[in-house]
Amino acid sequence: MRLQFRTKLTIFIGVILVAVQVIDFISVYTSTRQNALDQGRDQLTFALNSLNRQLIDLTTQLAKGAQVVTLDFSFREAIAVGDAATQRSVILNLKDRISADRVMLISLEEDIIVDTARAEQVEGLFPFPAMLEAAEEDGRAAAIASLDDTLYRFVIVPVLAPQPIAWIGIALEINDSLATRLQSQAPIPLDLSFTTTLNGTPNLAATTLDTAKRRAFTAAFNELSRAAKPSFADMGDETYIVLTAPVDNGHDQSNVSVFLQYSVQDVLSRTYPLLLSLVALLVGGLGLALVGGFIMARGVSRPLNQLVAAADRVGKGDYQTAIDLDGNDEFSALSGTFNGMMQGIREREEQISYQARHDAVTGLINRTAFVEALAERLGTGTENHDIAVAVVGVERLQEINSTLGYDTGDGLIVALSKRLSDAIDTDDVVARLEGDKFGLMFDERTRVDSDAIIALVDAAFEEPVSIRDFVLATDLTLGVTFHSGRAVDAETMIHQAEVAEFKATGSGRDAYVFDPEADEVNPDELFMITEMRRGIAEDQFMVFYQPKIDLENEKIFAVEALIRWRHPERDMISPALFIPLAERTGDVSLITQWVLSRALRDAADLSARGQNIKVAINLSTLDLANRDLPRQIGAALDAAGLPPDALILEITESGLMSDPVVARTLLTELSGMGMALSIDDYGTGYSSLAYLKDLPVAELKIDQAFVLNLATNNEDAMIVRSTIDLGHNLGLKVTAEGIEDENSFRRLQEMGCDVGQGYYMARPMPFDKLLQFLDESPWSGTNGTRTSE
Repeated sequence: MRLQFRTKLTIFIGVILVAVQVIDFISVYTSTRQNALDQGRDQLTFALNSLNRQLIDLTTQLAKGAQVVTLDFSFREAIAVGDAATQRSVILNLKDRISADRVMLISLEEDIIVDTARAEQVEGLFPFPAMLEAAEEDGRAAAIASLDDTLYRFVIVPVLAPQPIAWIGIALEINDSLATRLQSQAPIPLDLSFTTTLNGTPNLAATTLDTAKRRAFTAAFNELSRAAKPSFADMGDETYIVLTAPVDNGHDQSNVSVFLQYSVQDVLSRTYPLLLSLVALLVGGLGLALVGGFIMARGVSRPLNQLVAAADRVGKGDYQTAIDLDGNDEFSALSGTFNGMMQGIREREEQISYQARHDAVTGLINRTAFVEALAERLGTGTENHDIAVAVVGVERLQEINSTLGYDTGDGLIVALSKRLSDAIDTDDVVARLEGDKFGLMFDERTRVDSDAIIALVDAAFEEPVSIRDFVLATDLTLGVTFHSGRAVDAETMIHQAEVAEFKATGSGRDAYVFDPEADEVNPDELFMITEMRRGIAEDQFMVFYQPKIDLENEKIFAVEALIRWRHPERDMISPALFIPLAERTGDVSLITQWVLSRALRDAADLSARGQNIKVAINLSTLDLANRDLPRQIGAALDAAGLPPDALILEITESGLMSDPVVARTLLTELSGMGMALSIDDYGTGYSSLAYLKDLPVAELKIDQAFVLNLATNNEDAMIVRSTIDLGHNLGLKVTAEGIEDENSFRRLQEMGCDVGQGYYMARPMPFDKLLQFLDESPWSGTNGTRTSE
């Protein structure tokens, strides 16, 4: 069961309060109990003093009663006459008169003359002579002593005539009855016990304890008798505070003690009203606190519930309903912050939604929104009219971005988008499909044929565009397709228009109209065109490395970076398929930048491992038109932490000859930065040797077409030899690529070729395999000398 916050808070407050109340109660109870027990000990001491006073009073009463009788003339005469019967009679009369338990007549010679406890005549000495001596000195004496296994309170007084003629011994038996009488006169409800010890044997003479407690008392006697101060003892089902005190025994050989027992329950019973009042106070306080806590929890949970409900609405996409909490507390401030957050989220979602459907530069709808708009238009019915879709490509946009900057390129796109938007009718749609392509959707009711569409687009592009200090004349390529009631969807129509625009680019024409019967869409090319940029963004591309071997020492000194495309659906796609498409669409520059960044990162890793190996990267024709290329390469080197001489740039002959002036300027700047330049695929182009002589290149790469059959084809061997000699005469290093066997490898060594590259030494491999190759291969500089295989 899930508890609400209000319930949790109430329980939490209740638990805290209960804990505090319990701690308070325990503290008060403990201190009160201890105080009561301390008072009980003090009261026992006071009760002992009271008991002693009672015994003294009892002695005084007995002594006074005896003295009154002994002063009687007839009593003294009966004692003096010496008649035994008369003496016994007056002694028995005295016993009854003063309510004594036992009376003795003792001669001055300490002989017992009469003993009321015995019927016959007694012969013998009084067993407590010290009491007689004390009585002779003080006029009377008193003590507790054991006689005939009975404990008595003795009082000795003289019989005067007027000099002492005998002693009267009055004894009051200390028994349970006397103990009960003394208990009733005690200031506190206690039990008391009298004990004697003779020859180490204890004897309980009198007690107010019941039978069970008597046994417990007897068992604990030895321990209790040794206690110098009040101590605790369990007797039966009760605990007592026990105080032990010796009693004057008249120099008797037996030890007489009195034990005062005060029940702990009786001691603590006086604290019960206080504790009950405390419990009532604590319970009442707890109840009030719980009620207050519940009210406070409601006050806290109500705004929290409103905030939770608001958060739930936000989670469901409702950003309109604001929270209204009155007051100036933290919850009101939080609600204001939450409302501001909802407004911010709403604005950001609107912005994100807008950005998801619109181009950030032009404000036009993007490809996603264009597809939706076209699908909606197709879904409204097209029986009586046609729908046309056009794709407009802006030529040389990549070159403008590279040479004049992206701000200039963006300004051009914005200006062209405005022209297209102004040229179309309100029912027509213009979109920016991707970087250099616009999409147009026309309704046949406004655009009856392709000529009208072409004319409209030509008019929009006819006038040059002025961007800052530049006047830019723009060329376009246009692809058009018509629906014509055919069963095609929006994506298919856009692909058809893109195919038409692609054909216009490839054929050198400005416009091309898609013919459903004549133009078969190459799905592979269309797939690669549309997927290429996504592949770059999602890291679908990989860099493989092929070692370049120094033919003199047969060791690796560099690697060439070769791009590979591992598509999640089509696995590996050959560079021979997608590189030409990338060059035609302008995406090859993006590929170059990606390869440059990844290859330099791996080269930095190799350097950190102690492998000083250069990396070679291929530049395309479009790259050589990019005036910002030196800065981009310099930034990539700085990011990798590598010097410029760690990089080799390979350029094809066709790339050099497409715009020799721009290429020469760019290569001169790159060479000046410290990078080595290499002419790739030499022998397959139409470059002038005189022109090559003036380029800042350091290497020629003989195309593999002349190297593959080097071991068996003498003509290829002559071309390779002459190229090697030519390169050396121009001060260039020469690299042969396409070495497939050892014979070709050895012949190139004999010809003086500097560097070799091919499957004989190593195939292109991913970076992790390259690391293994460098550790294990004999071509590696760390694994000895290469021998023939």
